[in-house]
Amino acid sequence: MKNAFTLTISIALAYFFTGYLSNSLLAIDGYAVAAWPPSGIALASILLSRNRALPGVLLGAFLVNLIHLDNVSDILHWQIMLQAIGVTLASTFQAWLAYYIIIHLVKNPLELSSLRQSVQGLIIGGPLCSLIAASAGTALLVINDVIPHYMALNNFVAWWIGDSIGVLIFTPLVLAAFSYNHIQQRVQIIVPSLVIYMIICVSFYGASSVKKLRTSNVNRLK
Repeated sequence: MKNAFTLTISIALAYFFTGYLSNSLLAIDGYAVAAWPPSGIALASILLSRNRALPGVLLGAFLVNLIHLDNVSDILHWQIMLQAIGVTLASTFQAWLAYYIIIHLVKNPLELSSLRQSVQGLIIGGPLCSLIAASAGTALLVINDVIPHYMALNNFVAWWIGDSIGVLIFTPLVLAAFSYNHIQQRVQIIVPSLVIYMIICVSFYGASSVKKLRTSNVNRLK
């Protein structure tokens, strides 16, 4: 019981804090994020711990949805509660479905040294299954009038890309950190993954800052 509790809290905290930081620095219009590490952490956690990881993923995903609330009490409104629960379930199901497909199609999903198996697993968990949360989340945002209809496609694409990048980078990173015994093997996976992630973050943050500055200057001229 103690191990299950520790696993749940560890996954939930990893999901929440990476989500919070990503949402603070890399959010596009407040909801879709350029790179979403929690999607990769969720898939890796389920691959490592199977169904025992699901409570942690559910809790972490729900807590992340509280980021957008002006007040914690807002969660008591049925539309906001529906939005939070819907996105939480979609994100968790997305990770579980990716895990289920991977273990049935990839002989050894934890064997990162096999390029073919790694690519198969990452494509399934990334671009393919990431369509689920992006579709459900965007639909709920439109239905609840959080974003206008004309922004739906852009939000969906940004959400899908963010989740896909999160899986492509953080799933192998977490798997390497917890499934490899040799430091050298871990470093060979973790360091390049972090470098790629940092390049994406810096590039996006720079482009976003320039865009905000130009928008601010245009508004001042008006």
